[in-house]
Amino acid sequence: MIFSDQIDPVFGIYTGTDFIYPDNDVNFFDAGASITYRDRIKMNDFRLPFSASASLKHIYGDRVESLKGIGTKIYPLFTLTVSSTIHAVDYYGLPLLKPTFRYEYQGNLKKLTFGSLIGKANEQYQRTVYVGLFISNQYNPISPLNTNSFILLAGFEKVYNRYLTTIAYSYDVNTAGLGNLSSGGTHEITINISFSTIEKGFTQPSNTFQKCPE
Repeated sequence: MIFSDQIDPVFGIYTGTDFIYPDNDVNFFDAGASITYRDRIKMNDFRLPFSASASLKHIYGDRVESLKGIGTKIYPLFTLTVSSTIHAVDYYGLPLLKPTFRYEYQGNLKKLTFGSLIGKANEQYQRTVYVGLFISNQYNPISPLNTNSFILLAGFEKVYNRYLTTIAYSYDVNTAGLGNLSSGGTHEITINISFSTIEKGFTQPSNTFQKCPE
């Protein structure tokens, strides 16, 4: 955050702030829900697995979180995500593609995120490597001028003692034109371990490029 005591009319933002950050915490209740559907599109001998999910966050949005007890409202966040895995005939042969489309709606904010993963799954060694590129775009309207970020990511999956472990890294490149106020991008590291040992659930080494059930 930038405060007024940091700004000089000639030199711009040139120093730190004397603002004293409060040390008290604010607690509030929040809730969300989601649902996922997976199936296959069948065209003769060709089957295209796909998944669709919808989620609603901040169902209870009224809360008091100001230092002076001023009530604020966070609008519910609705998210719709659709993805598919291309080249499912020879599933662990050539590299796999997973195009993904996501629509987000919250108050006056409408955003589209779209792109694709490309990965290679090895059934013999029970491991998967993938990279991806996604574009985040404001919805009103869809235009290169409204693009606010490019998302680069890479991930690795492997089964250790029947537990599927995923390590992924993503970098969000900010293109919103914030200039020197920008943080330079966002780095995220994800580590996920699936503790389920149900055999039917992990006959494939990849959780990212999941096979749809027959």
